[in-house]
Amino acid sequence: MNLTRAVKENKERKALNEAPSLESGASPIGAGLKTASKAVLTLEAINYDVPVPFRQLRLLKDAYGYIKPETFTGLMGASGVGITMLLDVLASGKNIGIITGDKSVDSEPLSLSFQRSKSYAKQIDMYEPAQTIREALRIFADLRQPLDIPQEEK
Repeated sequence: MNLTRAVKENKERKALNEAPSLESGASPIGAGLKTASKAVLTLEAINYDVPVPFRQLRLLKDAYGYIKPETFTGLMGASGVGITMLLDVLASGKNIGIITGDKSVDSEPLSLSFQRSKSYAKQIDMYEPAQTIREALRIFADLRQPLDIPQEEK
């Protein structure tokens, strides 16, 4: 089955679609920002425990893994296995419970600036059907970044 969705083009979409691609070697907006990395993100024995009446409930148990630099990494699994929870833990998005284990970049503990600079598009059903991936990520960047950061850097 081939599905084609027609979306009315607006100024912003047109500009984004006409923007030079990174593959062509052209200089994108924000070219001065460091985007390439040779660092490896490593997770070792990540556990996440939350308090429930009279005990602690372990929601993540001994999660291990690594993410190589300059690769697109997908976390996949059946619904309810804890992928979103693991991403929340990695992005420091949990404000209740106890997180244990080691999260490191090149064997160094994650710094606060590293944690603040990383995010992901959460699994929610609030996306517009005609919204592009770029537009969804732009909305998350706008919401996560401080107001004083220029739109071009977000």
